[in-house]
Amino acid sequence: MMNRIFMLGTVMMLVVMPITAHAASALDYYKDWAAIKYGTQNSDKKQADLEKLATQLDALLAKDAKDVEAKIVLATVKSTHASIKGGLSALPLVKDARDLFEEAIKSDEKAMDGQAHAILGALYYGVPGWPVAFGDDDKAERHLKKALSIAPDSIDAHFFWGEFWFEHNKYDRAVEYLTKAVALKPRTSNAAYKAADTGRQAEAKTLLKKAEEKLRSKSSRGSNLND
Repeated sequence: MMNRIFMLGTVMMLVVMPITAHAASALDYYKDWAAIKYGTQNSDKKQADLEKLATQLDALLAKDAKDVEAKIVLATVKSTHASIKGGLSALPLVKDARDLFEEAIKSDEKAMDGQAHAILGALYYGVPGWPVAFGDDDKAERHLKKALSIAPDSIDAHFFWGEFWFEHNKYDRAVEYLTKAVALKPRTSNAAYKAADTGRQAEAKTLLKKAEEKLRSKSSRGSNLND
């Protein structure tokens, strides 16, 4: 009888004991980032959500300052926030992102398939140069090439290479890299990677159409000049 009571009590304890919540990892937050970036929220809502996400990642890094993935995801969050915010007020976010990416590269440049190199390259070609900011096309090229050498099938690396050439009016090269970005298979090893890659490919498709239109327009003008 006592054994039955003891067993019943044990079962009841198992039923009522709270289940410890799954501790969020950097990749969990990366999936949240993808949902925010590629979601339909308005600009203000996205910025608010990104600020909250940055706070959560700061807390993650407070527990483990050597968490390379957390640094990369936080830097990605800050760079996205900066792109939405725009203007000079976004520069502190961009500089924070740069510093975090550089720290991550020193620790493990291959983490998250070289993402730190890919997005840091995008920052270098996307921001103004000195004295306003740290823009530098040579550094952008070095980081983008490194990203591709680490992960030749990286959708991010191909997208940012395509965007780099688009911004420099080299539409044939933009089409080359963007076409590859669209054709590559999204990573499926983690739901966060799949969400991020799928969203980035949608960006690539949009920019590819623009690059193709620019290329056709350029060819048409050239043809007219030769008539």
